[in-house]
Amino acid sequence: MCAFKAEHLLVDELDYELKIRDIMPEESTTVDKKRNLLGGALEQEAGNRSFLQISAISIPFEEQQKGISETLDSLSKKIEKFRGTVKDTEYTRLTSRLGHISARVYLLHCPTEEQEPFKKSVSLRILALEGELSRVNPIATSIPNAPVNVSSFTYSKPVQVHKWGISFAGEKQHTDVMSFLERVECLRISRGVSEEDLFAASAELFTGTAFTWFMNNRGNFSCWSDLIKKLKSDFLPYSFQDDLLDQIKNHKQ
Repeated sequence: MCAFKAEHLLVDELDYELKIRDIMPEESTTVDKKRNLLGGALEQEAGNRSFLQISAISIPFEEQQKGISETLDSLSKKIEKFRGTVKDTEYTRLTSRLGHISARVYLLHCPTEEQEPFKKSVSLRILALEGELSRVNPIATSIPNAPVNVSSFTYSKPVQVHKWGISFAGEKQHTDVMSFLERVECLRISRGVSEEDLFAASAELFTGTAFTWFMNNRGNFSCWSDLIKKLKSDFLPYSFQDDLLDQIKNHKQ
């Protein structure tokens, strides 16, 4: 499942998503046809059938800054006024656009150090909007809320996975999948990181086509084990287990 849907994006947001995939429709192309093009690209990416390289590095920083700011201003106004439920179409549209802008900021290229603060500030702004949308629209439950014991909460320091010096790009041999997972597990254990905290920071472990895969599938993961299972399913060949057994047998002989 993708982090956003083409039909939920505004025209400028739609044009951006097409541009970073190097999809250049004619000027006369209607918005509906552009949505069909992007929808097709997202379907291929979700099914790991896409050969498109996603990159925003060719888009000038000033253009990106303007587009990101406009989207966040638009979302801020709409979320402030929203008083619906999770079943409302507007809620789905807002979360979809938040998924789009989160990915856009992640891909934002800052050529100079002076531009980095903008990227950090809008990242925090996105989190604030996510929190505000969640606050005004809590998920309903039939179970009475139990009294909260504040002292029972423990707060863990955010996991800085990007400092581990390890990532998976999804472009090499299948042996790299297993090597990547083994290294991550070793570092997780040695640094005392729980699977829950690692899962929360898992986006930082992927780059290139693998990051696109992660963004398209993250809605299907509820834990680190789910992510690993899907990663192996999509990046390991069907014959991997048989090949591994053959190697073990040959080694024993």
